[in-house]
Parts: sequence; structure tokens; C-alpha cells
Amino acid sequence: MMNLSKILGRRNILFLWVLGFSIVLVNTLTAQNVTILLKGKVIDEAGNALQGVQIQFKDGEMSAGKTKSQNNGEFTSVLKPGKTYSAIFDRSDILQSDINMTVPQFTSYQELQKTFTVRVIKKGENLGEYHVFANDKADLIQSTFYEKITQMLKKMRSINISITVSNITKAKKAKPSKKKGKNIQSETQLSFGQQRIKVLIDKLISIGTSESRIQLIEGYVKAPNDIQVTVKDIDSSF
Repeated sequence: MMNLSKILGRRNILFLWVLGFSIVLVNTLTAQNVTILLKGKVIDEAGNALQGVQIQFKDGEMSAGKTKSQNNGEFTSVLKPGKTYSAIFDRSDILQSDINMTVPQFTSYQELQKTFTVRVIKKGENLGEYHVFANDKADLIQSTFYEKITQMLKKMRSINISITVSNITKAKKAKPSKKKGKNIQSETQLSFGQQRIKVLIDKLISIGTSESRIQLIEGYVKAPNDIQVTVKDIDSSF
């Protein structure tokens, strides 16, 4: 009799274990099939809707979908519940924005609304100051500026930039050379700022920068930097 009770008890335990495992398995499979429709909107810092923004969602290193915002800044994307995604927003006048978002652990189909704010560059905006010249000289030094400017112009295809080059120096000016009563025109007779501009434009062209997209001017730049990059103009036809 006791043996029979033990057998029945073990069977009940086994049954309950199998039942619990089955429930977990069904819930897991059900959760895997649940989808969430994200109804998003992209705006700038002033609250204006942004059209033509490329949006990519990434789950870790894996792409989880791509879409594009419409005229009213709205877009849709299908996501999974309980996941944390990196949303990447890209347009030629946007400083690329990565925004993390976690989808709630819904157990059935839901529609989720969310607004994303990104930074759009504007005409006249300061894009940074850099130190590219040796002190009081027109000789270039190693700088991260060259790589950054080429990447910036490649990504932001709609902007042209203006580069203000510092023309301040503590070095003494060289006296102009003369021969037979006439000034000899040479590179050393350029102003200090003009010498720096010539050296810098030659460098930018040599690394593949389009001369038509940059303007170089002399001016004041706060030390220790000696150039300042600003947005000259923007083509807003997206």
C-alpha cells in the first residue's frame, strides 16, 4: 500500500513538473511571436517635425529594422517586447543621434507611441575649434581635425562650411625683399593669416576635400586653438 502511495506521489510530482515546463514553453513561444508596432515621430529641439530621416533600430550588433520619417516626421517600426534597442537617426544635417529605448514586456500585440528629439545643425553654428598650426607659424601639425572634417562633409552632404583661421602672431614680420627698386612678390610677402590659409587649403585638397564646400577667412580664434569651423550654408532639400 505504501509503495503504491509513493508511486502515485512520484507520478503527481512528474505530472506537475511536466505541466509547469509546458506552461513556460508555451509562454516563451507566445512571447517570441508577440510584436509591438512602434508609432514614432522625429522632431528637432524646437519641436519641428523632421522628414526624410533615416531610422535604424539595432538589437546589440544586429539590425532590427530600418525605416524613414514622412513629411509629418512620423514613422512606424515593428519591434519585440522586453527588448532594449539602439535607435539611430541619420540625415545629412543631423549630428548622428543614438537613442536607447526599452520596449515594455507586453504579452500581446500593442501599439506604442514615442517622440524622439534629435539635434539639427543650423547656419552659423559653431562646429568646433581646433589646434592645427605650430605656435606663431604657418606650419601644420598633427591633428584630429583632418579626419573629422572629411567625415563630417561626407556624412553631411547638404552643408558647406566656413573656417576662420587665426591671424594672430607674436613673431616679427619679415621685411619685403627688393631688387632694382621693385618689390619681389613671394609667398613670404603674404600676410601671416594668408600664409596659414594657403597651407591649410592645400592640405584639405590633398586629402580629398572639395574646395567648393569650404570657405577660409582670416579672423580671431581664441587660443590655444587656431581655427574655428562654422556652418556657412545648408541645402535643406531632403
